[in-house]
Amino acid sequence: MPALSRPADIKRFRAGLMRVLPSLPRDDAAAGAQLLKRTTDAHDRPSREAIELELRSFCFKHDLSDVLADAGRPHPYRFRRRFSENPHPAGTPPEPRAGEDRAGWKLLGYDIGYPLGVPSSALTAKSEWVDYFSRYGFNVFTLKSVRSEARDELPFPNWIYLQNLDSPLPLGADPRAIIALGNTSTYLPRLTSYSTANSFGVPSADPAVWGAEITNIKNILRPNQLLIVSVMGTPEGKERQEFIDDFVEVARLAAAAHAPAIELNLSCPNKLDDSGDMMAPVCEDAELTADIVKAIHTLLGPSIPLVAKLGYLAEEQLANLLPGIVNYVRGISGINTLQVKVSDPATGRPAFVGCDRHGRKVVRESAGLSGVALRYFALDFVQSLNHLRHAHVGWDFDIIAMGGVMDAHDVRALMAAGADCVQTATAAATNPALPLELRDAGFTEDRTDVDEIRSAVVAENGSLRSVEEVAARLEIDERRATELFGSPYDLPRFVAELIWRRRTQSRTEDTASSSDDSDATPSYRFARAMNASLKGLRQRRMIDASVGVSEAANLLGISDSDVEDLIDDRELAAIGIGATARIPLWQLTTEVPACILPGAAHVALAFPGSPVALAGWMHTYNRDLGATPLDTLKQGEVEQVLAACGTIAAAGR
Repeated sequence: MPALSRPADIKRFRAGLMRVLPSLPRDDAAAGAQLLKRTTDAHDRPSREAIELELRSFCFKHDLSDVLADAGRPHPYRFRRRFSENPHPAGTPPEPRAGEDRAGWKLLGYDIGYPLGVPSSALTAKSEWVDYFSRYGFNVFTLKSVRSEARDELPFPNWIYLQNLDSPLPLGADPRAIIALGNTSTYLPRLTSYSTANSFGVPSADPAVWGAEITNIKNILRPNQLLIVSVMGTPEGKERQEFIDDFVEVARLAAAAHAPAIELNLSCPNKLDDSGDMMAPVCEDAELTADIVKAIHTLLGPSIPLVAKLGYLAEEQLANLLPGIVNYVRGISGINTLQVKVSDPATGRPAFVGCDRHGRKVVRESAGLSGVALRYFALDFVQSLNHLRHAHVGWDFDIIAMGGVMDAHDVRALMAAGADCVQTATAAATNPALPLELRDAGFTEDRTDVDEIRSAVVAENGSLRSVEEVAARLEIDERRATELFGSPYDLPRFVAELIWRRRTQSRTEDTASSSDDSDATPSYRFARAMNASLKGLRQRRMIDASVGVSEAANLLGISDSDVEDLIDDRELAAIGIGATARIPLWQLTTEVPACILPGAAHVALAFPGSPVALAGWMHTYNRDLGATPLDTLKQGEVEQVLAACGTIAAAGR
């Protein structure tokens, strides 16, 4: 995406809105006019970012796709319409540039361009969508899962932005305990850190229709772009063997349509049980998974590469599953969404409620969570696969990663962790220009930068290094690195971002050094650059993990002055960034209106590290507590969390 919040961006939004405001209903036009008036008050970068977010939100809520596209913020998928009402992407993609179709990478035995793509999703349901994203530079497409017979989508809504879960969930978090908040009017809360929830039910066209689409897409794609066809069996009304046979039949139909590669969707829960929750995915049953994969491989043979699509599984689960399938597949892809409960913040009731074409009400308590919330889960999945691939002689499969991808740094972090290809739907739906960012920065030519990140953060056995190991390897201050990173899963992204900065800055900035260290080693210069970046990253994370006084007041349902009184009375901890007070979000509950967690301010005072380190620590599993400090605090066990703070202080950290 172009650089955020430049004055030129605001001007383009203003021009587009001024053009359409006269055609809006009176109340909407008045709201838009007031918004345009406020843009004249945007001077500093934070306020410009807030204005841009407000402008984008206004256009999103009023279905002004053309204004968003004209302002350089295309949203190809219209979230406020049902799946079947999205036959074409909103906006016009750029024309492909000459020379962009050269290969340089391999996947599933095929030569491809830069290995970034779009997974099986609403964004790959039709050839028009694949054409749209291929022109932006995505190269690997997985056709939305198809079945042996036509199936309708679940009722509207199908895909929503969430107003919470705008940071990575701690690894080990129980999805069943998570309440996501959002509805059809919710827009992303932060420009580059947000999550979504979807509930489509894996609709499918008739085999004759999707078979023709395979041909259409193959004719559309340019050299070194790859189509993978996702297939799945339908479990309803079938015994175990009938379900396996149906899976095999769909794969046979895909092969008959000359699919270049076939992905077996073993990860997608799409069957509602009696309570409105989704059933467990196939991949959680290692024996059933192996039987499906073997049966399809037996029918098709080795001529068509098979990919097993899995949901999140910890390394122990993967170690149990993979022996039964690894000799029959050329790739493993994942992760799929995590199933969480999704509530409408305005009503407290399930957000996904609607009527099917027969007028029957369909309530879905749970939906699939995607976006930044999955970042650590996706990285853990990739590094687990990479570790197992290194540990077993003869295990040779490609890893197609997805989950938690927000920007180019996430793409390169997953590749550094072991992925041979990265796909994204959530980011692509909001920022289809993501491949152009990588290309324009010079990162699509070869894998030199990926190897540089990998050597820093991945051990020889394929596992991620610890924070302390990375600090030592890069010769940076261990204490500062430990304070900054609450999880080793932060490291691949940070190193990716640092190398990005070094590559894209001007030669003068890149080579500037004092006269007494002009002969310093590259590792020393790298370490110095990393240390210099810590301060800026620390401040940026403070901003990302906190809200201003007015935002806190809105969340709590009180006035700005009430929030200031809470800060003065030390009932709410705040940090200062310049002349601005920021309130760390971990102190607040996620319901609307929010509440202050009892004891939060006491913990903030007792913790010996920085506010950013505290935020990371609150979300990290603590062995002594048997949970994260935040979960412990939510249970009212303030003294236990304070004691854990004391343990850190006693250890000198």
